[in-house]
Amino acid sequence: MGLLVGESGDAFFAGRQWLDRGMRYPDLEGGATAGGDELDAVEVERQAITAALENELEELEAVFDEDRLASIVWGSKAGARPPSPPPPKDGMLNLADVDRLCAEDAALEVKGAAGSGAALSVLAAFVVTGGGVAGARRSAIAYLGGTAGRGGDVVFDAVVAAFLGAKAAGLRRTAGDALSDLGDPRAVPLAASSLLDASPLVRWRAARILGELGEGSTVVAALKQASFDESAFDVAFEMKDAARKVAARAEGGDQQGGQGGSGFGPVWKQIRDAAGTGEGA
Repeated sequence: MGLLVGESGDAFFAGRQWLDRGMRYPDLEGGATAGGDELDAVEVERQAITAALENELEELEAVFDEDRLASIVWGSKAGARPPSPPPPKDGMLNLADVDRLCAEDAALEVKGAAGSGAALSVLAAFVVTGGGVAGARRSAIAYLGGTAGRGGDVVFDAVVAAFLGAKAAGLRRTAGDALSDLGDPRAVPLAASSLLDASPLVRWRAARILGELGEGSTVVAALKQASFDESAFDVAFEMKDAARKVAARAEGGDQQGGQGGSGFGPVWKQIRDAAGTGEGA
């Protein structure tokens, strides 16, 4: 990247530098120590990379079980896969269960069903357990975020439980995506508290939620203070941009057309509303 910036001659790179800000793998759960001693930066990075790869492997194995792999490799020779068994009574779901329940709920939505149906309730209950395969829980959380509030408090509370309580930073971030998509203003104080989360990934998402849903000088002040204390460049940038968006809304910048990108609510809602009024998204 240094050679590209220095030798390309492209005007885009004029005055820019490529800075080494370290690797962006999630923090290790419980800290990085060996025999009570703090590890050096290289060893911390190595362990963080290993932890990230192990998490990815777990999710891949959950998605591509032996039956599915055989079906991919052998095609029709493997025969039809047997139907998925009903969910166990302890509330744990595998990825096939989650996919089936999502499909059932989506079919009801197409038919105009409102409220929290049986499939949606089972998905929410699974998320609240905090157990099961991470990949299945991630898919369930993501689907709940796309329900546009149909599930009411049942869905909102389940997503909040994951956002505040999931051990894996990736799941907390996915829950943050879901909170943002739901667009419920009750997420604002939760996001504000998560500006201090141990994971930069979650702090970034918390700032994004506040940029979309936050209102008032208190939110602006919290974002500015967090940006001053933030060590990750991209997270600090998101915090500052979120503060700008909240301040712009307070000043009526959207109506004046001088503050682009400071609309209120989740992005999908901003696009839908813009399309309904004939404005460009």
